[in-house]
Amino acid sequence: MALADEHSISNPGVFPDGSSVTLLDASLTLPHVIITGSLISLLWLALGLRQVRRLRAQAKPAPEELVGLLNQLTPAGKQVLQLGIVENCLLLPR
Repeated sequence: MALADEHSISNPGVFPDGSSVTLLDASLTLPHVIITGSLISLLWLALGLRQVRRLRAQAKPAPEELVGLLNQLTPAGKQVLQLGIVENCLLLPR
């Protein structure tokens, strides 16, 4: 982490030994925070992509009964929309 020497202050009243305090320069710290957050977000997305690929590789086709029922419930040319992460639901078009 970068420290800015131009912002050093000495206050003998607070620090009797005459030591100085160096403040962090926000113009140098803020980009580090943004880059760190971006890297964490990219890591999270990469782990999610890995899990999706693993799940797709292990997936099995739906039984014919379920495919037939879904075809009866959805009009031709329209798609079903899946929502949710933990509690999934299917939105059927009208």
